[in-house]
Amino acid sequence: MVSVATASQALAGVGRMTEATRQRVQQAAEDLGYLANALARGLRTGRTQALGVHHRSAARSLAPSCFRDFLAGAIEAAHRHDHDIIVLPSDTNRPRTTAPHVDGVVDPIADDLRVRELMELPVPVPVVRAASAL
Repeated sequence: MVSVATASQALAGVGRMTEATRQRVQQAAEDLGYLANALARGLRTGRTQALGVHHRSAARSLAPSCFRDFLAGAIEAAHRHDHDIIVLPSDTNRPRTTAPHVDGVVDPIADDLRVRELMELPVPVPVVRAASAL
């Protein structure tokens, strides 16, 4: 038996304990089918493990295969790093009242009001341009 703090540290791969204790806790978690709660972890770390994909009129943008391919690649890459992808809605006529719950935003369009709002957030915002826009 270990304390809650020791179990939490063992599952996070941090803290001072013997390797045997860490492995015992990790094995018990696996046997019980334990999955970490990302929201609870985010309260402690300030991270969401989620990346936002922003695109003006994202619902209509699913029609072109290039956007679907981009989105599929983003989802695959995020999954490899245990992150989620969230498609951010865009309404250029109405500003957001809250910041999106993401650690970064991908695919902004420079002349969009929503992008200007996103660029002011304290999260990374890499710019991706389609080949046709170059």
